[in-house]
Amino acid sequence: MTSYITSISGGKDSTATVLYLRELGLEQRLVFFDTGWEHALTYQHLDYLQDALGMEISRSACPVDLPPPLAAEAEAIEAVLGVSPSAFVRLALRKRIFPRRTVKFCTQMLKVFEAQKVMRAEHEADRYPVNVVGIRAAESAARAKMPERELSVTLDCEVWRPIIAWTEADVIAIHQRHQIKPNPLY
Repeated sequence: MTSYITSISGGKDSTATVLYLRELGLEQRLVFFDTGWEHALTYQHLDYLQDALGMEISRSACPVDLPPPLAAEAEAIEAVLGVSPSAFVRLALRKRIFPRRTVKFCTQMLKVFEAQKVMRAEHEADRYPVNVVGIRAAESAARAKMPERELSVTLDCEVWRPIIAWTEADVIAIHQRHQIKPNPLY
């Protein structure tokens, strides 16, 4: 049995993807891979989407354990930033480096590894997972090169980008058809 796992970020494109799969009549499971580094309005918007869509949004967060002195430092930073707990903050403290273009450990540790756990659980439940991702080619040159469908060795599943060819107008239109408000950060 195919299991559609839709990655939802709270942004307009991932929300459009959820709505599109709904229009196609496909049952899906929504997962938010929480780095603990999103704006407070995005977390509020995810709560709104869960209610407006009538669908549970699972929140998957990588636990980052720290020794007591670093844990106290993390808690102080999280309090100032208003993000608690924040896997991103804790991971940066543990590694003693802030991620950047040439040092990219956060995406892998906080999203990819968590997605692997979700897909593995689907396989263990005798389901064939499809990771559904809401990205569009118009967003960047790198995304423009991505196929609509491909097999991911890393995730051990098919990756499907159903709105890869959509325009921003298409994304706005599906929000309007379903009377779903966009993230207020837009």
